[in-house]
Amino acid sequence: MKKRLLVWVWIPLVTNICVGQVTKQILKRSEIFTGFGISVAVYGDYAIVGASNEDGGAAYIFHREDMEWVEEAKLTAEGGWFGNAVSIFEDYVLVGAPYVGVGGAAYIFVREETTWTQQAKLVPSDSLVDRHFGRLVSISDKYAVVGRYIDAFVFKRQGTMWLEDFRFRGDPSGGGTGVSTWGDVVVVGGREDSINEYVDIYRTDGLAWVQEATLVASDGSLGDNFGKAVSIFKDQIIIGAYADDDMGEFSGSAYVYEKTTDSWVEQAKILPSNGAPSGYFGTAVSIAGNHAIVGAPSAPGHAKGTAVILKYDGVDWTEVAILGTPEPYGSALEFGVSVSISRDVAIVGSNPSLTLYDEVAVIYSFPSGDGMHAPLPKENVLPLSLHSHNYPNPFNPATTIHYRVDEDTPVTLEIFNTVGQKVVTIINEFQTAGEKSAIWSGRDETGLLVPSGVYIYKLTAGSSTMVKKMMLLK
Repeated sequence: MKKRLLVWVWIPLVTNICVGQVTKQILKRSEIFTGFGISVAVYGDYAIVGASNEDGGAAYIFHREDMEWVEEAKLTAEGGWFGNAVSIFEDYVLVGAPYVGVGGAAYIFVREETTWTQQAKLVPSDSLVDRHFGRLVSISDKYAVVGRYIDAFVFKRQGTMWLEDFRFRGDPSGGGTGVSTWGDVVVVGGREDSINEYVDIYRTDGLAWVQEATLVASDGSLGDNFGKAVSIFKDQIIIGAYADDDMGEFSGSAYVYEKTTDSWVEQAKILPSNGAPSGYFGTAVSIAGNHAIVGAPSAPGHAKGTAVILKYDGVDWTEVAILGTPEPYGSALEFGVSVSISRDVAIVGSNPSLTLYDEVAVIYSFPSGDGMHAPLPKENVLPLSLHSHNYPNPFNPATTIHYRVDEDTPVTLEIFNTVGQKVVTIINEFQTAGEKSAIWSGRDETGLLVPSGVYIYKLTAGSSTMVKKMMLLK
């Protein structure tokens, strides 16, 4: 293993660790309580890391040169937790400062060669007090979206000016609004009523914004916090629900949606293999092509948090890596509170407000330009590819779980209820590679029929684990 430590003038420590062809670079602040890592974003060869507590706030731009990321610029504005939220697209950066003035602000910077210059300061037309405009941000080539606790605003680029274009209604109770934009589409989460939680999709023709769809989790309920984190890439959307309780209270989940010819459909619900109570999986999400990353900043068993990388093979979303706080920076709590993925790069931030030192963000760079086809570091990779689904689902009285293992290995298949209690072990044996199936007839270990409801099957082959949900209806 090759290890290198660089010390720069502003005293971040950058550790570049090469494992095979994968580079894991650690960006670290030696000063305490700067907020470095509270927000992260990456696009191509540029990344941005927020440091919202550093003298009123800052954001650092990093540029990839060969396989190394180097600081290119430090951005500042008027304080107010500048850097609490960040977004980057091509030559544009959007930085939120939710405590500027009476209601918050966001700032747009543009790059010319290696110089980043402030192009605009965005404020809402109503400037409501203490609604923290700028707590969430997203930018694309033509539009910038800024969220606050009750709603979100979109600004349209006209030359070098950014003009307020539309206000998206969010959660009137002030529960928070997730935002993301790609092209002519804006995704706004966080809306709820007395029945459920919703994510709204808006599209513009350049003249007017029209609500195209409203997404509701197929099994969602109030309190899941569905939509507090959202990300869109072309015709795919991933939505976090960090308070979902399928694997215990606040274990969390994420949902992926895909645009078909005339509608958005739920493609998958993601549950992590290391899911457990208070994991908060889904706190942060990002999607790019056939890959996504989900943060679980309080993952039990990984007390300092994790981030999970997922890959879509055209049929299933499969967990391919669990990224944890890198040693020796074990004091960086809530690793995974911010995540971003783009092409061949993933970046994960921590919540430095909870640490006494070691404020870090970690960039994982992969050699393939079309996205993470090289092996991950050995200590983080799930080495065995698993593919699984059950049919029918919902089912009564039985369902068949189909799966494939790619090498000879021990295999276990277990069924759990939604409070984490094991119902039955269906398989516990050594199996050869190939296509497999197993039937669950809705009975527990003693042979008794179980009641209707949601159940979870956990398939483990070697060191790889897949967790999926199914519903028994009677």
